[in-house]
Amino acid sequence: MTARLLTVLVPAYRPDRIVETVQSLADQGFQDFVVRVGYDRADDYEPPDLPRAQFDLDVVQHPRRMGWVGNANALLATVDTPYFVVVAHDDTLSQTFLADAVEAMEREPDAVVVHGVTEHRGMVRAGEVSQTDAIVGSAFERMSEFIRRGPHRAELGWRGLIRREALPTVPHLRTRLSDGQFSNTLFALELLCYGESVSLDGIRYIKNTSSKGLSRDLVSRSADAKSRMLADNLACLADALAAAGDRLDLDQREHLLTEYAHWLLKLQGPWNILADEKDSSRRKLRDVRGQVASFVARALLSSVSGHARPTDETPASERRSS
Repeated sequence: MTARLLTVLVPAYRPDRIVETVQSLADQGFQDFVVRVGYDRADDYEPPDLPRAQFDLDVVQHPRRMGWVGNANALLATVDTPYFVVVAHDDTLSQTFLADAVEAMEREPDAVVVHGVTEHRGMVRAGEVSQTDAIVGSAFERMSEFIRRGPHRAELGWRGLIRREALPTVPHLRTRLSDGQFSNTLFALELLCYGESVSLDGIRYIKNTSSKGLSRDLVSRSADAKSRMLADNLACLADALAAAGDRLDLDQREHLLTEYAHWLLKLQGPWNILADEKDSSRRKLRDVRGQVASFVARALLSSVSGHARPTDETPASERRSS
């Protein structure tokens, strides 16, 4: 197999439009890539014949059910090309996205990811578009800006072209739970620790959501289960920040953890694990969330750094230099 410039990863589980997904890759004017489709085990699903073009096609049939995160991570571990992109099953790319993204990446040596505008179709947010501008600056400035914009709005890097060599370890979704809620968001945030993002004009990624692609137990999860998942996501961010080494100092890590925790605690609808703002004092609820976020950030920072963060209440004799 000839060495390629990039890898397109397609994690799939009982997809409705996998043929359309691969056809959008066959329609790319740029063809210097390998497509690697990973089918999670589903005994009631027969994969269709997929379109072929000048790209290399590699189909992986997992022998056991791995879940979204397990499937995606198994594919991510195979990347050995300078660039890669993840296209979720049933989604499609605009015809010039890969060529334009490679050109932008080679023009911007400090970029770790290039993305465009995402259009939503199907059962969730149909007709809406998601877009966010480029994020530049230092690692701390980039990650702070991501959280300030709102992670659910700024996470388009997950659907962009990524520079493999900018990442110090094998790229992977961080989670300890099978379905890894918000693991994509965390992945997009972690990318910004290692480089800037570039935003292309126009719709470049089409997100199709079908009934088979929705988590079947999302609404039925208990508040306790949701709380554990959000705590897991925050703990994974602490791990990611620890892995950043000297790119971030202790104060910056604490700030990022606190702000991200605050975002998680402000989630509304089915993910609101504290209270509904409609039935609560906004000021009181905001204060409680701020205190909880600060406490959780300090606790996590202590667990990954090996020592407690000094506070105003800590006796001077017990304080240690960080």
